[in-house]
Amino acid sequence: MKNEINENKALSQTSVSKSALKFEYGFNSVNGIVKKKYYLSEIPFMHDKCDVWQILPVVYVRQFTGFTDKKEVEIYQGDICKYHKNTSKWLVSYHFEVRFKNGAFYAYWEREMMGKQEQHWDLLSQKDMRNIRVVSNIFQSTQTTS
Repeated sequence: MKNEINENKALSQTSVSKSALKFEYGFNSVNGIVKKKYYLSEIPFMHDKCDVWQILPVVYVRQFTGFTDKKEVEIYQGDICKYHKNTSKWLVSYHFEVRFKNGAFYAYWEREMMGKQEQHWDLLSQKDMRNIRVVSNIFQSTQTTS
């Protein structure tokens, strides 16, 4: 009986997490990208729900990471974010791209150190979101704001 209760609890948690998956679709229009957000459970019915589905071509699909930045902006796969932390001893500031790899979301960034190019893959879940701000995404202009 106890195992059955635990199995039912695990199943209900799984169904909740699956329905919470959210995606952003980018559609190409003459005025730029039209963004529409849908939960996984809504995608099979998107042709009825989305007013541009039959009209505009899909440019990209991005998955929501489950995190928000310091201004409560949702962070999606492909976002360009700025990490900025200023303490009394040091300043750490760099841009990174949110990438999905091996079943998790990562902050991917590169830097040159002593003449060598280094790649960094930091788990997004280990970042302090109070120091992160979404500034762009890989489907927008390559210029980012400071």
